[in-house]
Amino acid sequence: MKVQGIFTEISSICVSLRQATKQFDRNSISISFVPASYDDQSIKNFLTYCRDGNYSTLNNINKLEFQYHDQISIWWYTSGTFLYSMLNRALRTVEIDTIIKTGIFVHDIHHHIEQLHQEQFSGQEKPQFTDYRSQCLSKVDFEKLLKSRDGLMSFNNFLSTNRDPDMGVFYATTNITNYNVITILLEKTVDPPNPSMPFASVGHVSIFGSENEILFSMHNVFRIENIEPVDIENNRMWKVELKLTSDADQQLSALAKLVREEAHPGSSSWHRMGELLLLLV
Repeated sequence: MKVQGIFTEISSICVSLRQATKQFDRNSISISFVPASYDDQSIKNFLTYCRDGNYSTLNNINKLEFQYHDQISIWWYTSGTFLYSMLNRALRTVEIDTIIKTGIFVHDIHHHIEQLHQEQFSGQEKPQFTDYRSQCLSKVDFEKLLKSRDGLMSFNNFLSTNRDPDMGVFYATTNITNYNVITILLEKTVDPPNPSMPFASVGHVSIFGSENEILFSMHNVFRIENIEPVDIENNRMWKVELKLTSDADQQLSALAKLVREEAHPGSSSWHRMGELLLLLV
């Protein structure tokens, strides 16, 4: 037992208890320690975290331990294993601790997309193209989308799309029987020079092997150019036309400046990342 002090008045006891409680809460906050760069130990820590409680996927984790390296990170992400669901759940719900612990995997995917983008689009003019993706939104989120015409739409995960419009329509129609959500078909115009975030054709490194598959890095931002119904009778399927923003987009630049100011530039990089993720929710 530790004596905190001797008090003669109830009010002073209450003040002391409030201070002690506040200090206890501050001391009880979970803290994650993250290395400045990734190395072999980072991979071991990542695998240890993956194994914790994932007994049903131990075979996949053991396979990951012996076969993982930078150049097939996209293959692992698209393979449909526990990595895909774990990472996307963490990004969707902003589980910062999980995001930090899987940081090496996020880093490798982003770095691989950057490399592929340089190989595929640098050094020569490439024409713009259109790709497609179907998405389900709750009715509440869909109403927010309708009010955001001409605004910006951001995805806080790695975004997989397809240049084949039939694939986008196929996945959209498979979701239309769910009456609790609105199905949207995203039709995205992409201009390769100076994108706000890198993207690449990943068919040759993806488990699906589709030459039409495109993967965008995290926090890609698109401008909402048009929204129109496809299922006019029931209003349950809509087409949303998007255009990938570029570094020259003034509204995006203003937003990025605001976020940088809100995320306390004097803080550590991981602290800023946590604040940034919370700002983007």
